[in-house]
Amino acid sequence: MTYSTKEYRLRVYVANNTDKSTYIKSITVVDTETGEKPDKLSFKNTYEKNGGEDFKENQALVVEKQTVGELADKTKNFTFRLTLRKAKTAKDETIIGKIGNKEVKFTYGEEKEFQLRDGEQLVFEKLPAGTRYNAVEVGETDGYTPKVKVIEDGKQNADKAGTDAGDLSSAATGQTNLVGEKENRVTFVNTYKDVAVTGIITNNMPFIVLAGLLASAIIVLAVAKKKNV
Repeated sequence: MTYSTKEYRLRVYVANNTDKSTYIKSITVVDTETGEKPDKLSFKNTYEKNGGEDFKENQALVVEKQTVGELADKTKNFTFRLTLRKAKTAKDETIIGKIGNKEVKFTYGEEKEFQLRDGEQLVFEKLPAGTRYNAVEVGETDGYTPKVKVIEDGKQNADKAGTDAGDLSSAATGQTNLVGEKENRVTFVNTYKDVAVTGIITNNMPFIVLAGLLASAIIVLAVAKKKNV
């Protein structure tokens, strides 16, 4: 908490009643900094804390990527957009996030695009509590079905499911998520639909036929040798 340093000079004028008692006749106020007489006294105290501070140090907000499925490509990059809304206590216009050791610079109020693959995270180590955001996974036709899990100020929101080729947002339409003092995490999970392998792959048919003919020739040769013995 940062307390106000504002100072005022109050003068209280006390007058006498006819019965020898006293009463407050008037009060005047002067702003000691400006010398002006304000209409009211105003003190502004600021409560400032980083997001996630009550959960884990240097983890104000985490956006992470996971892929599921036996045939899922663990090296595939998925595209995301993130917009950060400035908290009242934020002092700068920009903020730095990290993907591993790589720094990514964000400007409050501006949407920025970045990429994550399976197991990667975008981590904001210092982000003022009260910051609001919206994270979006950009849709593409790739056979993956997306889902997003959001922990907002320590509370687990209901999972949201998306569709292949459709954008998926961490927040409801027209809304944003809060960076609170507790855990703040967005996990995008994409499931790749496994395809059962049935029949013969046509591209390999010539090799399979050749192998069959070779096996037959070996059997015939063996039988002919046996007859000659």
